[in-house]
Amino acid sequence: MVVCDSILNKRLLTPTDVDDILRHAPRPVRAALDRVDGRAESGTETMVRLRLAAPNLQIRPQVQIPDVGRVDLLIGRSLIVEVDGEEYHSSSAAFENDRMRDLRAQALGYRVVRLSYRQVMYCWPDVRALINELVHRNEHRRRLTAPAA
Repeated sequence: MVVCDSILNKRLLTPTDVDDILRHAPRPVRAALDRVDGRAESGTETMVRLRLAAPNLQIRPQVQIPDVGRVDLLIGRSLIVEVDGEEYHSSSAAFENDRMRDLRAQALGYRVVRLSYRQVMYCWPDVRALINELVHRNEHRRRLTAPAA
C-alpha cells in the first residue's frame, strides 16, 4: 500500500493502471487496494495513516487548513499529525516555519503532534499508545476558532 500510494502521488500510474496491474494478485493484496489513497507525500505518512486506522476514526491526508497550510494528516476535526523526515525539515528555515505553523494551528484550536521517521519506524508501539491516549481524551474533537480577520 505504501508503494501504491507513492506511485499514485507521483502520478507515475493512475488508479486504473494499478488496478489493472494487480488484477491477478492474491485476494488479500486486492483487498488492500481499497486502502490506497495516493495523497500522502511520503511512505512514512502512509504508514502512519494505515497504522492509526480504526473504525469511526476519520483520518484525512494532506488537508489544507486556512492560515496554517497543508498538514500531513488530520484526525477528526482537530488533531494534526505531521510526519517529519530529516530531508525536508532539517534546515533552520524549515524548523522555524514548522514552529510558526504549529503556533498558528494551536491558536485556532488544533492539537499538533510531530513524529520523526525514527519514531514511526522504531518506536511505533509507544507512539501509537500516546496518540490513542490523545484520541481517548477527544483531542481530535476539539472546538476550533475562526481565523483572525
